[in-house]
Amino acid sequence: MAENGAFFKVVEDGLLALAKQEAGEYASELVKDVQKFVDENKDDLLMWGKQLAAGEMTAEGFNFAVKGRHRLLRMEALTQAGLATIRVDELKHKVLETIVAAATKTFLP
Repeated sequence: MAENGAFFKVVEDGLLALAKQEAGEYASELVKDVQKFVDENKDDLLMWGKQLAAGEMTAEGFNFAVKGRHRLLRMEALTQAGLATIRVDELKHKVLETIVAAATKTFLP
C-alpha cells in the first residue's frame, strides 16, 4: 500500500517541525522519544490507517485509538534532560495530534 510510506513520511516531517518549533533545545530528545514510540506502534498505526482508508474506521475512531496510546508514549529522553513534567505532557498531546493529522492527510481523500 503506497500510503504506508507516505504516512510515515508525513508523520516524520510533522514531528521534526513540531520538535523544532516546540521543543527548542530539547528537539533531539523529542525526536528520539517519538521515533521509539512510532517504531513500537507501527503495526497498529498501519492497521488503523488501512481501516481509515477503507472506511472501516472513522477519523474520530482513529483519533481515539491513537490517543489511547498516550501512556505508551514515554518521554524518557526529555525527562532525563530535565524538562518539566507538565511540558512533557503538553508535548505528548501535540505529538499524538501530529500523528492523527498525518493519518487524516494521508489516508483520507
